[in-house]
Amino acid sequence: MENSLSSVVEGWQSYHAEADLVSTGCDERHSLCKKCLRQCVVTACSIEHLWPPRCCTTGVINAETVRHIDDLAVRIYFRERSQEFSLPSWQRWYCTNTECRAYIPWQDPSETAGPPSIFGGQSWVHCPSCKTKHCTVCKERLDAHDDRGRCQAIELRGISG
Repeated sequence: MENSLSSVVEGWQSYHAEADLVSTGCDERHSLCKKCLRQCVVTACSIEHLWPPRCCTTGVINAETVRHIDDLAVRIYFRERSQEFSLPSWQRWYCTNTECRAYIPWQDPSETAGPPSIFGGQSWVHCPSCKTKHCTVCKERLDAHDDRGRCQAIELRGISG
């Protein structure tokens, strides 16, 4: 029996000219109009448990398909979220500035070790959105350190640094 999402996708196809449709690349050979493709991608980027964007229960919409979206901001949003959501949540860094909370991307995705090596040995990293400096050892704001620049969180745990 055909699933209901597949029949909806096939229903969309009948309302659009062939030139308006973008192949999703899934095994079911689905196509979406650019407007529906854009909405599907934006929704999946906004709500992590809907990631990755899909055209059906088995078809994942990839970067090759997303390049057909005319809106550059959506394509950039997809690329940024792909990088963020590809990491397990425990490896992600987010800005501690309560007015920002932006994702801080890895400087070198080939590095698999934990801090501080993920930032090339730096002792701090800037948030790309608000420029707040964060310690690569404890992930806290750099101003949470004592006057000599030592990480107070690490010292409180009894770890020498």
